[in-house]
Order: sequence, then C-alpha cells, then structure tokens
Amino acid sequence: MKERVKIVVDIIKRILITILVILIIAILPTTYFSIRNINKSTATNQQVLEIWNIDTFEGGTGSKTYFLSSTSIEFEKQNKGCYFMVKNMTIDECILAISQNQMPKMFSFGLRVGDKLKDYFLNIDKNYEINEQILNSSKIGKDLLAIGWCRNAYSIIAKNVDENINNVLLSTGSSKVLKNGKEKITYSLTFGEKVNNPIKAYTCMFGEIVNNKTGYDTANCNKTAYQAYCDFVENKANILIGTIRDISRVENRISQGKLENISYEHLGSYTDLVQYFALSKICNDNEIHLCQRFIDYVLSENCQMSLSKIGLLPVVDNLKLYNSGVMSGIEECSREIKFVENVF
Repeated sequence: MKERVKIVVDIIKRILITILVILIIAILPTTYFSIRNINKSTATNQQVLEIWNIDTFEGGTGSKTYFLSSTSIEFEKQNKGCYFMVKNMTIDECILAISQNQMPKMFSFGLRVGDKLKDYFLNIDKNYEINEQILNSSKIGKDLLAIGWCRNAYSIIAKNVDENINNVLLSTGSSKVLKNGKEKITYSLTFGEKVNNPIKAYTCMFGEIVNNKTGYDTANCNKTAYQAYCDFVENKANILIGTIRDISRVENRISQGKLENISYEHLGSYTDLVQYFALSKICNDNEIHLCQRFIDYVLSENCQMSLSKIGLLPVVDNLKLYNSGVMSGIEECSREIKFVENVF
C-alpha cells in the first residue's frame, strides 16, 4: 500500500514540475520583452545633448569646460531626464567633425570662431536681459545668432612703476650694448595679439600708442597671450597688457616671492573676451526648448554669481561677485564697458 502511495506522489510531482517548466517557457519571452521595452523607454526618455566648447581665450582661474560640465550636473538635478555633455574642442577639430556629419546641439565659442560657424547657428527668437553691448555683439543686423554667458577682461600689469601706468607706458623700456657688442632691448610693453586684440582695450581708454624703439615689439601680433606673459616675467618687457588669467599667474608669483612691486590699471571700456552659446540648426523643437532652458539656467543670478569659482565675470549687469582684492577692482572697472567686439 505504501509503495502505491509513493508511486502516485512521484507521478504528481513529475506532472507539477512539467507544468511549471511549461509555464516558465511560456512566460519568459513575454517577461524579457517587457523588461527590454521598459529599458528602451527609459533610454528614450533620457536625453543627452552635446555642447562643443571652443576656447579662444584663457579662463580666469579655471576651465570653462569644467564650469559648464558641473553646471550641467546641477541642471540635470532640476530637469530629470535631460543632461548636457560638454566636449572641449579646437576650431579645427570642430570643422573636421562637421565635415564628417557630426554636429552638437549647442556651441560655446568666442571671437574668431563665430564667423566660421555662423552658417550652422539658429536665429535665437528670445529676449535675454544681459549687458546691452554684449547682447548686440552677437547680432548680424537684427538677427540674434548667439548669447554671451561669461567674459574676461584686460588689464595693464606693470613692474616697478610708482606713478600712473599710462604716463610711463612708453618711457620704461631700455636699450644697452652688451660686452659682446649685441644690443639688448627691454621693451616697455608686451601683449599677445595672435588670437585677441588687447591693444584695442588700451586705445579705447587712452588713445593710440605711438610706437618707438623701446615702446613695444612689433612682432607682438604673432605672440599668444601666454608668450607675452612669459616675456613679462622673464624681464623682456616691463609692462604687460594681459587678462584675468595673467593676473592670476602674477598674483601666484607674488605669493611665492618671485615678483614684487606690481601695479595694475584695468581696461574696462572694451573687450573681445566673451564666450557665447549658439543653438545648432539640427535641433528639433523639443531640443531648442531644452537648450534655451539651459541657457536660462546659466544666465540665472545664482549661476552667474558662481563664475567667481573660475575667476570670470558675468554678462548680467548689476551683480557683485568679488568683494575684495584685484578681482574686485577689475569687476568695478568692467561695469563701464562701452564697446564689445562683434563675434561675427
């Protein structure tokens, strides 16, 4: 009797196992495709929009790419499902990528790039409350093709000058004949003009500089900003027209005891050191909306104030980022901005 019961139980177990296997085989494909569809839906809802950042001037104390990347992370926290990936590129890399049918949703760029890329930009049909001169600097006629989001500034940086820098600008150079018969010239002034135009910042405030033998090296137009800074610290010139980045370098050397008796004259009337956003023509309506929301976020007061983290200046008027030190003086002088070079 017990053996019969055991046989019946075994048969029932086998039947149940068979039924369970059949059910698993029947349900598994449905479950798999359901999970796949959920993942696919999640991926579709997650939008990653690319920004190409093209630097044409050095940052203040930090990277503009880093600033945009960290800002994008904060933006994503408030706008779930939308993330901007920032890619740093040179203009040559950018043009090559476009020729290979690659294109970002947004560009971040400065002077001498806009004219090469303007055919890929959308006209911006939106009002932005930023500095009027900066706003007008990204227009072609009445068309707004870009919007400024941060800026740098020029300053005269001088060694061993105890009076008004402008009064001695061309009188501090020297020329002497060395024992080997060669002439050594220490120019009064150096600046880098390979990419931007610092001499315009000077002339906008003080008028034209008349060159002389020890005034400034006529080869300046072939120098980068960093090469000009090196001339200054290597005593090839006594005065440098530089940017906030140069001031940061100089202040670091002062703190290390490598420079002393430095004075500054800030050039706040003119700048061509503005970084702009532009929207790509490949954007659809939803992407345009998201890009404009990101621009709004970068131009918000909190975000503009945070530009102090990388030593740059805001494009929105009436903000106070710096309360003391050299940067406070630059900021105050830059409120008097009268002319911004058109980026196109």
